[in-house]
Amino acid sequence: MILGGPVVAAPCLRVAIVNWIGLLHLRGTSDNFTISGPILPLLVIIAEKMERCFEIVVPPSKTYGTRLENGSWLGMMAQLASREVDMSGVPVQIDEARSTIVDQSISLLSELVVLIYIKPKERSDLAGFIKPFAFQVLC
Repeated sequence: MILGGPVVAAPCLRVAIVNWIGLLHLRGTSDNFTISGPILPLLVIIAEKMERCFEIVVPPSKTYGTRLENGSWLGMMAQLASREVDMSGVPVQIDEARSTIVDQSISLLSELVVLIYIKPKERSDLAGFIKPFAFQVLC
């Protein structure tokens, strides 16, 4: 399911969601679902501010995810670890194991739950020398 604001050259954000009682309601299967709840407008605002659309992705297990003894992950955390998605669409509690594969946003509400996204990797950018002069930086 793709939602959000104007589509520019950048691809849509891939956002993993699971049911979060009271704030995001997920009904149906991983392939055929509907979502509602007050957190959905927040995702639209994030996409609009980034001038991107977003694609909702539901993990097959519909779980936040736990780490297995072999080091692999289940649920939404597996999707983030494999870079299948770019961020979570629901707040997540961060522990030491999760912090090794994701970065966190500022706290939402007044709890210790945050949105998470994949850790950026350093890569070369041939246009990097002109980025300090970009419009967004000058304003």
